[in-house]
Amino acid sequence: MLGLIIVTLLGGLLVLALLSPLESLRWWSRDGHEVSTLLSGMTSQDLIAAGQRAGHAAADGPQQYVVYLSGVGAIGGSAESNSKTERHFLNALESRLDRASVTGDVFPYSVQNLGLPQRRGGGIWERASRGSGRKKGISLLPWIINLRNVFQVLVAADPRYGPTYGLGLAQVIWKSARARGYVLGSGATITILGYSGGAQMALNAAWFLEGVGIPMQIVSMGGVFENHSSFERIRRFIHLYGEKDSLMFIGRTFSPGRWKRSVNSEYNQAKSEGRVVEMCIGPMSHDAKKWYLDHKTFAADGRSYFDITVDAVVEFLQETPPPTAIPS
Repeated sequence: MLGLIIVTLLGGLLVLALLSPLESLRWWSRDGHEVSTLLSGMTSQDLIAAGQRAGHAAADGPQQYVVYLSGVGAIGGSAESNSKTERHFLNALESRLDRASVTGDVFPYSVQNLGLPQRRGGGIWERASRGSGRKKGISLLPWIINLRNVFQVLVAADPRYGPTYGLGLAQVIWKSARARGYVLGSGATITILGYSGGAQMALNAAWFLEGVGIPMQIVSMGGVFENHSSFERIRRFIHLYGEKDSLMFIGRTFSPGRWKRSVNSEYNQAKSEGRVVEMCIGPMSHDAKKWYLDHKTFAADGRSYFDITVDAVVEFLQETPPPTAIPS
């Protein structure tokens, strides 16, 4: 009986892994060519014209845009999908930043920004997201969410599917910023704040966004990510991590391009140029208790882990260069 259960679970994992690239491939077959043609056809003259059309719109709007990509436990990218703690985190950032727009409306584990509750059988995913809070019994559903999203991270890290995934996610992030007033050609920076697997997704998307002239920077919060070609393009990258975050080391361990001896990798080249910084901000673990946004655990200086993380992110974002429109 036990053997049958194990075989069934392994079979389910195999099926889940094989099906993981299908969403991005379907998106590519339907919309990918049109989007890629638009992005690849964008020239410096297009950006100049866009900046001229912007007029004073960009000057009157936000000076920087922050898009939060949650970890692999997320089920969607709406305000209702983000946890209460994450919503508090985003509100705290926006309240402390001058003329910044901060949002968490992007679901990074779907190239269509289609949250799990919006899919067929969405009620099951919603119950799964609440299953971790049950006091009695054990639910496997939250683990299924994690596995489903982890496989999407692996798809994004796969050189066969990663560019397709990154293009789709770049389009979603661009639409989110544009809906909040971003003007192409304004020179305003978009920062992607990626927690856990969200950091890998941020790298995939940033390559395309920077390629069309949008200044990009990334904040990795306990991020699990590999060496990526985006490190050749993005302006700044900071990796915030906790001493007790063991999962964060997966990316460093299994990505040879992040090893110190890989001196010519994109990651280490950017690091040598000062565009990549790693910073340990305390004894945080990856998730659950004593994680980066824990209100109830305090450091020796009296600040909660939540406040320490907010302070570190705000300090980085306050150093964001002001918008500089492309000159005509």
